[in-house]
Amino acid sequence: MKEVRITIPRFTGQEGGYTVSFVDVLDTGRLAVAGYDDKKGSFIDLFMLHFDVDSPEKPLLVTSEPYFSKEFTNFFSPLRSVCLLDDRLFLTCCKDTISLYDSSNGDLVKEGMFNGEATCMATRDGLVYVGLNSKAVIVLESRELSINKTITLTLLQEIECPRDITVSNNKLFICTNCRRALMYNNEGEIEQEYTNKQNSGAMSITVSEEKYLLFILWAGREVVVYSLSNGHSFISGGHSSISGGHSSISGGHTSNSGGHILASFKVPHYSWRIRISNNINKLFLVTWGTGEVYEYHTSDIFTFENFLVHSESLIEKDDCQKLIDYFKVSAKESKGIIEGDAPFSSLVHHLREAGKVSVDDISHLMTACSDKGLSTLVAALTVYQQAQDSKLTTKVRKDQLKALEDKTHEFSHKLTESEDDKQQFTGRLKALEEERKELTDKLEISEGEKHQITGRLQAAKEERQKFSDKLTGIENERQQFVRRLNTTEEERQKAPETLKTTEEESQQLKDTLQAAEEERQHLTGRLKTTTEEETQQFKDALNTTEKKLKTLKDEKEEILQQQKEELEEAKSSLRATKDVLVKLQLEYAKESMALQEVLKQAKRASNQEALALSASVTEEETLLGERETIDVSQESTLAADYGRLMVNVAEDLTLDSTLKLATLFGLPPAETDMLRRVSLIETPGITLINFMKTRNIINMYDITNLQKGLVYIQLNQTNEYLLAPYQSKVDPFQFEENQSPQLLDWPVENVKLDCDDESTLSQGSDEREEDHDHIKERLMEGTEREELPKLRNDSQILEMRHHHSYIEHRIKYEGGTISIMGVHLTIPEGALSFDRVIAVKVIYDPTIPLPGSARRSRMTPLIKLEPEGLVLKKPAQLTIPHSAIIPEPDRHDAIIFTGLKDEEHLQEGEITWTEEKSIDWKLGREKISLDINILSYVFVNLLSQETKQKHIFRIVPFIDGILDAKDDVLITVCFCKDSYEDYKLLLEDHHSKLCLGNYTTFPITRTLNDGRDHVSYIDLIMSSPGDSYHLTKEESTKHVDIDHLCAASRVCHQFRLTRDKDGDTDIVDVKLKVSQHKMNQTALILQSKVKDILLSRESQEILQPGEFIMWK
Repeated sequence: MKEVRITIPRFTGQEGGYTVSFVDVLDTGRLAVAGYDDKKGSFIDLFMLHFDVDSPEKPLLVTSEPYFSKEFTNFFSPLRSVCLLDDRLFLTCCKDTISLYDSSNGDLVKEGMFNGEATCMATRDGLVYVGLNSKAVIVLESRELSINKTITLTLLQEIECPRDITVSNNKLFICTNCRRALMYNNEGEIEQEYTNKQNSGAMSITVSEEKYLLFILWAGREVVVYSLSNGHSFISGGHSSISGGHSSISGGHTSNSGGHILASFKVPHYSWRIRISNNINKLFLVTWGTGEVYEYHTSDIFTFENFLVHSESLIEKDDCQKLIDYFKVSAKESKGIIEGDAPFSSLVHHLREAGKVSVDDISHLMTACSDKGLSTLVAALTVYQQAQDSKLTTKVRKDQLKALEDKTHEFSHKLTESEDDKQQFTGRLKALEEERKELTDKLEISEGEKHQITGRLQAAKEERQKFSDKLTGIENERQQFVRRLNTTEEERQKAPETLKTTEEESQQLKDTLQAAEEERQHLTGRLKTTTEEETQQFKDALNTTEKKLKTLKDEKEEILQQQKEELEEAKSSLRATKDVLVKLQLEYAKESMALQEVLKQAKRASNQEALALSASVTEEETLLGERETIDVSQESTLAADYGRLMVNVAEDLTLDSTLKLATLFGLPPAETDMLRRVSLIETPGITLINFMKTRNIINMYDITNLQKGLVYIQLNQTNEYLLAPYQSKVDPFQFEENQSPQLLDWPVENVKLDCDDESTLSQGSDEREEDHDHIKERLMEGTEREELPKLRNDSQILEMRHHHSYIEHRIKYEGGTISIMGVHLTIPEGALSFDRVIAVKVIYDPTIPLPGSARRSRMTPLIKLEPEGLVLKKPAQLTIPHSAIIPEPDRHDAIIFTGLKDEEHLQEGEITWTEEKSIDWKLGREKISLDINILSYVFVNLLSQETKQKHIFRIVPFIDGILDAKDDVLITVCFCKDSYEDYKLLLEDHHSKLCLGNYTTFPITRTLNDGRDHVSYIDLIMSSPGDSYHLTKEESTKHVDIDHLCAASRVCHQFRLTRDKDGDTDIVDVKLKVSQHKMNQTALILQSKVKDILLSRESQEILQPGEFIMWK
């Protein structure tokens, strides 16, 4: 027998003293070991299991140290047990306490207690089964640790109790401290007892659900494999054969020994616990004092030789003769086979020599056994064949994994090449940009020279104008001389006599005039010559400058045109590269998702095939199963088409359409925010598709919900060309019903939850799960809604009602615990005479009248226990969280108030309050525990020397994501404790609303036990500065009772903004002022765009009947 061994690191040291008490294995690759040291206490070590496809013979436990380890000193008990829930959470039991831990950070998530002492533990389908030392097994919810039921084991001896337990298919497989191996049903009745004549006592027990086998570790250092199907085992192997036999059980019941034993092999000394991993077909065995972990593969257990040894008990000589006749063995050889001690083994050896049977091929032998009706032997042959096929399955998975890695490497190489091209184009673009900058600088220099020449030309024009003005003045003087000459000529003609007498004077005047004319002509010539020469010079300079400017302009235009062409060429090249890169990325995403879907389908098909082969069937059932076998290749093709389809649909979805679908499918705010983070591969559409597959809104067999959503947001083309052709490929009769997702009703507005003005929303995981149940109830038809309560008579029911949270549970005579919102009611055994439905309500209604002396110092919410007035035979313990800040609880006192309604003497709804003096209570920093004898109203006041306490709350504003019929806007202002947990629960409870920014912290001072008048309210005043919306005087102011807020831990108020018809309604803009007094106040500006808010059905009908409307 091949075995792989490795020692737990804790047992390799020199200290010693450790022993193993319990072991558990998770199919995802986790191993948990619990143990004990009489000096140090108990411990838990968690290990990773690593499966090497290339070397399957290597041990799975290859790590030298555990990835998580924890030691316990509070309970010195060697009976600590451990169970793994998933890769992060695990449970541990010791004495009367069960604890849930988070291995990622070591935190204690939840803890519970029960009556009795735990001896062993197992998990199955969200439940944990704890064996007690009192002949009982209690069943608890694995996450909430609330007791679901108690199973009393029948026909046990006086001191006998469970010591190891495994649960499978509603059956309990138990090894007791008297070393008996028993199978019970869910009612505690024995259905089977397994015995072994060669070994006296059973030590540990485990079940292989994949092969439907039962493994029992017997005290004689031997593991024996039994069958859970038709009384026969599926595997035989090992070193010895052990016959079963029959045994009787006291009380008139009898049970056989568990059928034929077809598997047994020797194991080391001090073997203590065994567990099997179905995913990898390996059995793990841990020794008690040495901490050694042994690994056995089922294919090593089941060998051909062992099959022959253990098959003799499955076939009689008459049946062997039938097989001899079938294979037409000669009479001489037939006689030797029948008369031998092992006729079947002799027959098989004969068939091997004849070439009809081999170690790898037993098909002829299976056909012969089937034809002769030897169903028992057919079952054993089937499992042997399955063990051989598992080796082939491992090789196929290895080849598929290698092909996927090669494909991924190829896409990565292409992506790297595209990235290099992108870098080259980026470098070229950078160089062109630098060259363009240089040309721009040169052009700026040319522009400066042009401005200088233009300035000089302007100066020349001004100087020319001066010369023109001077020439005009000279011309005016000449005109004056001409006029004077004319005047003189007239005088001369008029006075010839005078001229005659004054001829000498006239001659003088002529001479003077001639000299003036000569001087004038000389000046005119000089002026003309000078002006024409300078003008010509300026014209030549101007022409030269214009030619230079034109040349520079042409050069500039040529350079810019060349640069523009180069830039356009570079842009075109980059665009082409980008298109190729996007295409490659899209093809990579399609093929990746297709490969993922194919691998998932191949794994699921492999598991289904292995499970189908493990069943023991008759010839007729075998033929029927062959006809119903699913074509794996067809499913693989469909899975690949499904993966590519999802990428194509995601490519068609814009961010706006993705957010609309997220609203329709009711995704929480955290996942909706993730849709806005856009990347090249993980687009919003891809992220939305992954969320829809995770929530089983769609799968490869049915995409109806996605089709309905696309029609609803008017993406009919995507639905017609992508989804409709794919849906037509799916054969609805080829797959099981439970593979189809649950069809959703549209629109999602129909499942919107209402929120009253001051209602306190549910907190905790219990309430959120039940809120989900209410949404499902609103989607049901009328008949389904009526039948649902009938199916939940004995189960936990939780719902949010007006101003309170409510839970009820059926408590039996043995007692139990009810928990809600941090409140725990524990009813002991014997407190009830018979089974009763007990209810707990956490009430946050500020309108319920309380005693006048109790208002200012109340530190807990109001609790109501029903049925009201029920008297308990034994006191029950009630634990309530409080809001008081008390670092030293011993210095404070508390007053307990209880209330009952007296319908005969008081008005309807009025409560009679009593200050209890005799109730025992214990005050802690965060909660108070008290013993009660009567179910009634209960709350607690704090008595303290301190008169003031300071609390910090978070103010979180929301706006409704769905408008109402009047197009008014509802803004909800919530207060919650300043803690991450309370803030997270508040966001989850208001996931249908839009959060207006981040929260704002607000400190509050609360006055206790003081008769003076202090401010006991917080004022909320909202105003709208714009003309789009307005608030009435009554709606603009709200008051928050400080005492009620501190006791309730959360309060909500709503403000209704009425729409102004003539105003711009695209923006909601309001101001919120929060104040306790003048020294403690703050202001918040709340703004939101209305374009993304989805209108309600009623609003749609008012605005545009019969059409789907979105605000744009």
